[in-house]
Order: sequence, then C-alpha cells, then structure tokens
Amino acid sequence: MTEEQLVALIASISENNDWASLLAWLAPFTIAVATGVSWLFQEFYKSRLQREMEGYKLRLSTELQRDVETHKARLSEQLQNALGDNNARREYEAEARKRLYREIGPLRFQLLLACRDAVGRIERLVAEEAYSINMSSYFGRNTVYRILRPIALCDLIESRMALADFSLDIDAIECLRLRRAFEKALSSEIPIASLPGSDWSSQTQHVFAGKISQAAQSLVLADDSGSVLRFHEFEKLIETAGGEIVAPFQAILENFSPGLKPILWVRLIAFSQSANRYLCKFGADAGFEYEQLDIRSLLASANSSEINARMDELVLASNLVADTAL
Repeated sequence: MTEEQLVALIASISENNDWASLLAWLAPFTIAVATGVSWLFQEFYKSRLQREMEGYKLRLSTELQRDVETHKARLSEQLQNALGDNNARREYEAEARKRLYREIGPLRFQLLLACRDAVGRIERLVAEEAYSINMSSYFGRNTVYRILRPIALCDLIESRMALADFSLDIDAIECLRLRRAFEKALSSEIPIASLPGSDWSSQTQHVFAGKISQAAQSLVLADDSGSVLRFHEFEKLIETAGGEIVAPFQAILENFSPGLKPILWVRLIAFSQSANRYLCKFGADAGFEYEQLDIRSLLASANSSEINARMDELVLASNLVADTAL
C-alpha cells in the first residue's frame, strides 16, 4: 500500500466513522508486533539466564576447586602428622623395648631358674630320707633360699615398673601375677580350703603378707646391679646376720615334713604349683624342661585324713592360687 492509498483509507474511515475496518486492517500488524515483542523478551531472558548459569557454574567450579585444594591440604597435613606420629611411636617403642629388656630381661630368665629350683626342692621334701630343715644345715638354708629367691626376683621386677613400659610386653605382667600367687599361697586362706586346725594367730602355718617381702628383700643385693644374692652369698649373710634376717621362714620351716605340718605343706604345694605354671608357660622357649605337678600325690604324702577327705577341693584351691589375677 502506497502512502497515498493509506491517507485515502484513513480519510474514508474518518469520514464514515468506520473504525472497525481500521482495526481489522491493523490486526495483522498488532499480532506481528506482539509476537516480535514476545520473542525479544524470550531471547532477552534466555540470554540473561544463560549468563547467570555460566556465572553460577564458574562460581561453583571455583568454590569446588578451592574446597578440593583445602581438603587435599588438610589430608596432606593429617597424613604427615600420622606418619610423624607413627615414626615417633616406632622410635619410642624401639627404645622402650630396649629399656624393658635392659631392666627386666635378665631378671625374667633368673626367675625361670628360681621357679625351677623351688619346684624341685618342694617336690624333694616328700622323699623318704629325712633331711634336717634348719638354718644350721645346708639343706635347710638352701630350702629357705630356694623359696625366697623367686619372690625376691618378682619384687625386683615390680620395682622397675616405673622404668619400663610394660604395655609393650604383656608377658612381663605375668611376673607380677606370679608374685601375687606366691603371696596367696603363703598367706591367704584360699590354698588350705578351710582345713580344720588352721592357726591364724601366729606364723606357724602361714606367713604374714608384709613379712614375705621383708624376708625376700634380704636376698636383694645392696648395690645397683639389680639382682639377688647367690646361694654362697646368702650363706655368708646368714653367718653374719643370723637366721632371723629371713624370719619367719627360718622358724616356720624348721624340722618340716609334710606329715608334721600338713597345713604348711598344702601351702607349699600351692606355691610350687604357681611356680611350675609360670615355668610351663614361659620356660619352653628358653629350653627349660618341665612337667605338670602331680598335686594329688603331693597332698597324699602328708598322710592326713583331713587332706584326703578334701582332696578334690584342695587340688582346685591350688590351681586357683596358680591362676591368680592381679
């Protein structure tokens, strides 16, 4: 449509007041304009949304990368700390094991020897031949020495607990358990299982707990060598200080025999069972020969009707002492 035709059309519509024709003529243009405007808005918002998404993705990627780097740095620090801790722990444990062996290694071997000797001596007390057990005789002094020596070694090991880390060698705790078993055997009512005739008023059938350590301490060398007296040194001590230094063991064992002192004999069997249990558990690796004690035969050697009547109970009691917990 030319400009002249458009002017003529408008004039005709104006003269005839035919606005409906004008609107009909403008309708296609209105739809086209509306469609164009709608498209422009859609493209505008699409472009804006795309820009915002790109920005969001960039920010998310940046934050994610920063978090990854932070996490990697934290993990690296934790790994370095863990490696450092492990190295420090290994160095500590290596040094602690050396210190532990230095402090108690030789003592533990001596304890095995002492347990073997104590078991052998107590078993020998049932021999038919009568031996004089008093401090004036070799056999009597040696018997007291063999009973006290493992106790003294246990006490030495315990005294060194502050110098060594026992958590690195749980077996070392067994030395303390053994010491507790020795004390129960000689002092408590457990091994005798309420045998009639028990006398708790004096140290004729048992030894007061405090006296056990006191007597055993007499075997400990006065220097810093960390060991106990050898038997010949113990004999010299007895000659110099007298038998009272190991009281009450010198008195309670004097003229001992299983038949004359059956309650004390039951205690010595529990003592021997505890020592033998330790020897069986730790002596094999060191090449020690051992065998299980025949507790029933040992108990029967007392020829006591009271013991024979409670045989099962006393065997169980002896094993309970040997299984003592700390």
